[in-house]
Amino acid sequence: MSGEVRPIIRESGRWYTRTGVPVTEVDSADKARRVRATVTHARKLGLLPSVTSIIRMLDKPGLRAWRDQQLVEAALSLPRPAGLSSEAWNDPKERAALILADAQAQVEAAADKGKDWHGLIEESLLGRWTVPLDETQAAVMQQIRDWLAQELGVGYSVVVERTVLGDGFCGTPDIVAQDRDLTKTLLADIKTVADTAPVLRKAAPYDEWQYQIAAYWRTTTAEEMNCWQIILGRESGALRFYRWSAYEIRIGWKAFSLLRQLWTIRNNYDPLTWVNKKED
Repeated sequence: MSGEVRPIIRESGRWYTRTGVPVTEVDSADKARRVRATVTHARKLGLLPSVTSIIRMLDKPGLRAWRDQQLVEAALSLPRPAGLSSEAWNDPKERAALILADAQAQVEAAADKGKDWHGLIEESLLGRWTVPLDETQAAVMQQIRDWLAQELGVGYSVVVERTVLGDGFCGTPDIVAQDRDLTKTLLADIKTVADTAPVLRKAAPYDEWQYQIAAYWRTTTAEEMNCWQIILGRESGALRFYRWSAYEIRIGWKAFSLLRQLWTIRNNYDPLTWVNKKED
């Protein structure tokens, strides 16, 4: 495993080829330009959806509540922008647009912070991070390395963001690691949350995380008891390592399988039954 490292690819990429290569753009019908891949292209090319695309079939009340909170906070605290007339500021549509824009900026800032943490952890584990770590970053990396050593022993090997193929789907787990003797495989996915999020303390992780890690588990050699959630506070760097039980993984896989079926119905496309018409 230590020699098999692919470029880091975010699973937000919606589609993959049947060999696991990410696809974000394809040729247009007239071959004149590149366009964003859609389900129409997937039906034609036999592309595979990502794990996260399938899980989007599920409502996410936790995320929705957090976004609603950003809207409320923006509505209560947003000052009138410099240069904006009183008439425009008091116009309901104008005010609503400004509030929505401010709330969206907060959501995007949190997402960017999460991406920064993912990049730092992944590159550091691979020994490719060259920027000096601050105190918080160094503490996070030390805890993660200590946790891996505790679970796998000295001399473990680790791969991050490696594409894995499932039955009709594809994905990129954050961490797949093995002990020195290659007898134990550990699977982990990283989630960054607000420092006040209940899941950073004692509350159970969100259902969609369970379904996601179960889908990844199905594509690796990790045992059910070796699937983990690394929950990280975006600002403080506080860490929680949550081990999913074998029961939770099995239930998560059942739920993901049902979501995959729903995905195929809604998109009128099942990669498992796709036939390459060019080869007919």
